[in-house]
Amino acid sequence: IYYLVDDVELKTYSYILAPQSFTTFTKAFFNQPNDLYSNESDNVNVSNGAGESLTIQSATGEVTYFGKLKKGKDRGNNSLYYDTFLYVENLGNTLGTLRYFDSKEGDIIYRNYIEGYPVFGQDMKGRLEVGVKNKSVFVRTNQETIQIPIPSEETVSLIPTEELMANLVAAGVDLSKVDDVQIAYEWQANAETKQVVDLVPTWYVKFEDAWYPATVLMEQGGAK
Repeated sequence: IYYLVDDVELKTYSYILAPQSFTTFTKAFFNQPNDLYSNESDNVNVSNGAGESLTIQSATGEVTYFGKLKKGKDRGNNSLYYDTFLYVENLGNTLGTLRYFDSKEGDIIYRNYIEGYPVFGQDMKGRLEVGVKNKSVFVRTNQETIQIPIPSEETVSLIPTEELMANLVAAGVDLSKVDDVQIAYEWQANAETKQVVDLVPTWYVKFEDAWYPATVLMEQGGAK
C-alpha cells in the first residue's frame, strides 16, 4: 500500500487516441490468422474454422478473443506468465507501454503505465487481460490506445494515505475488506474531443478483489 505522509501534487496528462483495426488483433492473437470470415452486425465479429473468434463492440471498443492457447517453452511454474506474455509480445508497442499488473486464478492482467503509475479505465481501456483455462485462452482489451502525449501544466493534489483511510472509514467502508491502495491514472473522456483522452491522478482502492476509485467506493459506502 502506498503510504504518503503529506499531500502530493501529480501532473495530469492528455493523450491523442488511436483506435486499432481488427487486423491488429487477429494478427497478434490468432493461431490461424488467414481464411477468416465475419458476420454482418454493428459489432466486428471475426472467426475461423479452427474455433478462434474475435469480437469488437462498436459502442465501447472492447475487444474479446477466444482460441487455443499459444504454447511457448515449458517454464515450469512460470509457464502461465510466459504463455500469456506471448500475446503482449505479438502486439509490440501497439497498445503503448504495457506492464504486468496483477494475476488471479489463471488470469494475468497488464496495464498501461504513465510516469510509473497504472492506468484504469472502463471497458478494458488501458488494460489487457489474458485468461487461461483447459488449454484455451480468453483475451480482453480495447481498440482505443493512447499514443501521443499532449503537454499540460495542470496538476492534481492527492491527500495523504492516513486521511484517505479515515475518509473510507467515515463513509462506512470496512477496512478489513480493503486489500490494497494505489495511486493510478484514471482514463476520462475529454470534454472537447473524442480523439483525446485525459489521464487524471486518482486514489484507487482494491476492495473485495476489485478496484474502485476511492471517491466511488466512498459514495457506495463499500456496498456493491
